[in-house]
This record gives sequence, C-alpha cells and structure tokens, in this order.
Amino acid sequence: IAQVIENLDRLEVRGRDSAGISVQLTIAAPADDRAIARELAAEGRAFGDGDMAVAVHAVGDGRVTVRFAYKTAQLIGRLGDNGGAIRAKLRGDGALWRLAARAEGMSCIAHTRWASHGAINLPNCHPLNARLEGEDPTCLPPEADIMGALNGDIDNYRALKDQALEAVGRRLAADVTTDAKMVPVLFRLLGEGQVKPNAPSAERVVGMLRRLDGSMAIILQHPGEPERLY
Repeated sequence: IAQVIENLDRLEVRGRDSAGISVQLTIAAPADDRAIARELAAEGRAFGDGDMAVAVHAVGDGRVTVRFAYKTAQLIGRLGDNGGAIRAKLRGDGALWRLAARAEGMSCIAHTRWASHGAINLPNCHPLNARLEGEDPTCLPPEADIMGALNGDIDNYRALKDQALEAVGRRLAADVTTDAKMVPVLFRLLGEGQVKPNAPSAERVVGMLRRLDGSMAIILQHPGEPERLY
C-alpha cells in the first residue's frame, strides 16, 4: 500500500485535484461474507465506492474479498496533500488493519486525477464501481462492484451512455459526471446479456476496449478474482 501511495505522490505533478485508492483484502477460507458485512455495518461503515466505503463479496471457494476505498478531492491543493490525506485515513482505519491480520492476499489500485470531464468532487474520484442509479450499494453482485480507473478521455462517452444505458431505461447516478464511470459500467453490461452473457472477464475487457474511443489507460479490480487485475 505504501508503495502505491508513493507512486501517486510521484504522479501528482501531472494531476492532483483528487486521488483515490482501493485496497482489496482476500480473507482466507473458511470465511463468512455475511458476518463480515454485518460487523462492518455495525461499526457504521457505508458500502460502495465512496470515501471510507467498503464492499464484501464471497469468492466461491470459501474465501471472501473485503474492499476499502479512500478518496480525497480539492479544487486547489499543494503537492503531497492528497497522499497525506489518504495515508491518514488508512492509518486510522481500525477495520482495515483488523481484517488485514486475517488476509492471505491483497490487491491495490489507485488514481490521481486532473479533471478533464466532470466536476472536481468525491463522487467523480476514481476508482469507481459500476453501480447504477437506484441500486442499493449494500447488495451489489460482484460484476456491478468491479472497480475501475481511467487515465485519458473516452471520446464517445455520451454516445455510450445514451445507447447502452438510457436507451434501455438505466442511468448513472446523478452525482457521477466523469466519463471514467463508463469503464466499469461497460464491463458489467457486457456480461449481463446485452452482448455476450457470462463471458469470461478477459473477454469482456477486450470487448469493452473495442467500444471505447480515445486515448486512455485503464485498470480494473474484480472482487471475485482476487489474484488478477485487468
């Protein structure tokens, strides 16, 4: 985790209006996803992809993934401010370190942003999941809770949003206005029957990239595939 944040520090010269990190722990089997979720809910944790939010998913082999998100956003900031804010949140999160003691593995993705599409605020801070408007963040399936981050611009963002979502009566959450949201959302839609139901993740990633126009780099973190990043 420290190495990832150090890399964010180095990249801040290229963009620092916001930054975020997603830390996904893999809890060794046997693990009870419902018990862990209840424990975190009892402590007042929000579920989803927001700042200090968590997500809990059963992997299917007795293991459980638990994700912690930390984000910060500011219109004007000094070099090092974002990294310092994220470090402070990580250090003070007792639930993270309690569950880390039970973890057999961990993956971590992060992003520092120079906003070119969408407002500078926490809802637009990457990484983002694929939750759509009206969905309960406490019970998202793994395909809807994949976390994605984008460097670059999706030139056909509005066309994708209109054709893939709004044309079939689905919408992005109103407070999320960044084009990066279409990365996890499009991955999700490609597995929900709109193109090829239940396609393997790697195949969906390729299908997603073929539908995105622009110059970009992308990373995805899947709660059901703790050993892989895409």
